Amino acid sequence: MRNKYELAEYLNITEDFLNEAINHYREKYGIYCEIDNYLVYFEPHFGVLKYFNNIEKRLLAMKKKITDEQLERSMTLLTTAMDNYTKDDEVF
Repeated sequence: MRNKYELAEYLNITEDFLNEAINHYREKYGIYCEIDNYLVYFEPHFGVLKYFNNIEKRLLAMKKKITDEQLERSMTLLTTAMDNYTKDDEVF
């Protein structure tokens, strides 16, 4: 399916009813919700993403536990550490 019209047609419901349902679940769950191996986005556009491995799932879980600011700070620290890494730093 390529758009809400096709989804509504497939489900045999009106597009208005589909929009009401999406709005209801967006109010209940926020921007997205996770169901089994699927991520259902309500904003900025409605969409469904299937996880193909657990990496995306772990990244999402990590993202839920920390704020955007904390994530940005962690990425900055990691990038700085990688930039400053030299072969002499290896400990084996």
